Amino acid sequence: KGRLSEEEIKKMVDLAEQMKKEDSEKVEKINAKNALEGYLFQMKNTVDDPKLEGKIKKEDKDKVNDICDKALQWLDNKKDGSKKDFEDKQKEVQKALMPILQKLGGGGMPGGMPGGGMPGGFDPSQFQRQQQQQQ
Repeated sequence: KGRLSEEEIKKMVDLAEQMKKEDSEKVEKINAKNALEGYLFQMKNTVDDPKLEGKIKKEDKDKVNDICDKALQWLDNKKDGSKKDFEDKQKEVQKALMPILQKLGGGGMPGGMPGGGMPGGFDPSQFQRQQQQQQ
């Protein structure tokens, strides 16, 4: 006959469902890790943008780069981290960078940035809304 029994079919379906769940969790973890890494590089590129030359204090620029570099080092050492680990780290970094980013968004700059935003499309008001939604 060569046909599978009901029990064998059920085992195969259960295994497939378990693998699907594990795959989904891995995708979510990878997406959280990539989001953190992308955010860190975006922040580094933003403060290093020549358009901000003279508009950001050297100590603020150094602080952003230091925070991002430490987070990137953490990321390199956290290969087995969970989705929550990566999301928590991103929230931690965002909270640490918030005072500097608020200055760049207009509070510390006469007239603010042209067009109300920052180079690279970063908009501090969207960042603040995102932060509030995550809390």
